[in-house]
Amino acid sequence: MGTALSECVVSEAMRALSPQPPHKPAPTARAPLKFSACLSSKVFAARVLAGEFLAGSWANLGSSLTAEMAGVAGFDWVLLDHEHGPGSDTTILHQLQALAATPAAALVRIAANDPARFKRVLDAGAHGVMIPYVGTAAEAQAAVSAMRYPPRGIRGVAETHSRTAFGAGFDEYFAHAP
Repeated sequence: MGTALSECVVSEAMRALSPQPPHKPAPTARAPLKFSACLSSKVFAARVLAGEFLAGSWANLGSSLTAEMAGVAGFDWVLLDHEHGPGSDTTILHQLQALAATPAAALVRIAANDPARFKRVLDAGAHGVMIPYVGTAAEAQAAVSAMRYPPRGIRGVAETHSRTAFGAGFDEYFAHAP
């Protein structure tokens, strides 16, 4: 179903972006997207916790272009599936960079409940992480710990990654980090 939805999003985005033949009337103009209104992790979390309806799409093609198309299609979030999709560490970076230029929050479904996977996607810009195979309280605690900095977790602190504007925004980022 995720693939069908992704293909639908891609088809709709391509149709909307294609130039119209001169003999057909142009479609009704939509309001321009506000890229400055990109969701931060905290804003996205607040909207989820408030019970707001948030529409999203799964993208499991490992493609930065389809991720960007989904991000500009009007969704509140796009989940990049790196458990079952063909994505890699390289493609996830490109997908997250593409989504950063859109209003959609970037979520990543990692392949395993492994601290190194959390670090990679969070440092690269993911707003949230979906974790597969969490079946016990200990596994849930391990996942939470992997996403939080000490003393509340085990995530390493790196000052120069995209989430900190490569060091320029580290103090602000770390002051509000989980």
